[in-house]
Amino acid sequence: MAEAAAKATATAKPKAKRKPAAKKATRKAPAKKTTARRGPGRPRKTEPKLVGKVRKTSRKIADEVTDQVEDVTEQMELVEKEGRKVVKQVQENSRKLFLASLGFYGKVFDEAEDQFKTVQKRIDTNRKKADKLYTELVKRGEKVEKQAKKRFDKLEQDLDLEGQLEKARERFDELKSGLSRAA
Repeated sequence: MAEAAAKATATAKPKAKRKPAAKKATRKAPAKKTTARRGPGRPRKTEPKLVGKVRKTSRKIADEVTDQVEDVTEQMELVEKEGRKVVKQVQENSRKLFLASLGFYGKVFDEAEDQFKTVQKRIDTNRKKADKLYTELVKRGEKVEKQAKKRFDKLEQDLDLEGQLEKARERFDELKSGLSRAA
């Protein structure tokens, strides 16, 4: 506020100079009459001169005070105008600051939303890949199961052949021993 007052005084209009009052035609004072001296209790006739001087001095002081009041009023108006400008600027800057912070939060929200959407897309893509991979693994598992069953069945048959071969050897041995006894 002090800056506004200083600025107001710096930009204030110079004091308006009052035009001096037009000089009145001066009259010659009438010749003094000789009068008898007055007594000690009576005042002199110098009072009218004194009253005139007081009136002139009071008019000068009143004019100076009026000029000063006008100057102060002008300065107050300038300060008030500057104050209004400052208040408007503060309000405008406050509004801009509010809008900037609102924009910042909006941008953060938008970026978070974009990142969420990106992550959601990745999750959906990975789910699809996982479902596809799961289906492929199930098919592969079925193939492996079939191959294992075939091998297991073949292994059983091989084991069965050995058992039959063993039985055939035993019979052959029996026949050989029966022939050797008979011969």
